[in-house]
Amino acid sequence: MGRSALDAVELTNIGANYLREHVPDGSRIHYTITNGGVAPNIVPDAASVWYYLRGADRDAADALLARLLKIARGAALMTETEVSWDIKGGAYSLNVNHTLNALLTGQQHEAQPPVFSQEEQEFAASLAATLETSQREAALDKARKLGLEPGELLPAAFSEQTPAGGAASGGSTDLGDVSWITPVGQIITTCAPVGIQVHTWQATAAFGSSIGLKGMHYAARLIALAAYELLTDVGGVLAQAREEFRESTRGRRYAPAIPAEVRAPVPVYAGRRESG
Repeated sequence: MGRSALDAVELTNIGANYLREHVPDGSRIHYTITNGGVAPNIVPDAASVWYYLRGADRDAADALLARLLKIARGAALMTETEVSWDIKGGAYSLNVNHTLNALLTGQQHEAQPPVFSQEEQEFAASLAATLETSQREAALDKARKLGLEPGELLPAAFSEQTPAGGAASGGSTDLGDVSWITPVGQIITTCAPVGIQVHTWQATAAFGSSIGLKGMHYAARLIALAAYELLTDVGGVLAQAREEFRESTRGRRYAPAIPAEVRAPVPVYAGRRESG
């Protein structure tokens, strides 16, 4: 009857691609068609597409979702199909607690920064050599936006500016949700050569080596020492962290990104069939 669910999926994707021109900087729209039908000569009665949406913060992501759902409804209207969706997951941006970040970085000398051997330095250099110049420059630029001033390939320690925060990293983590419920501190230790992007084979090779192990152990010592300071509450640091948390949340009550009544960004289309 010419009611193609796949047409609706493709029109949604076209609309999403036109939307890219009109979203705030830092927004991301990713999608993949998860069901396009069973055969080329059969009009699909059902089709689906899976979207990832990213924004600079939770409000930006929610606004992007609202616009995408309008596009999906419009595609269903154009093709005389029906659309439904499920929110599979969602994450908040990180609510940085500078008091806890400073507490963590203050432990860096007592925690004994890692010492990387000549063999590890050579391994790091061999991994960095596999990167194209543009890849390495992009990674270094991202590091600077997070407060890092990278110099050597395997920096042993970090400065007060190292803790993540103040700039969108382009990733997502459920730690962001936790940070709107309770004060959270975050530090960055060296587990791979500077310039290596995560989700790459170079990162996997570094994380699984003694470089990654030393960075992980260093992070564990930093966390343990900071936890001791919080338990003993030297200098009232716990109260300071709580006060900063109250100021940063400004009374905003945390609500999960997945509405209870929705539970699902994935438009799923079903073609209408006339009885007759």
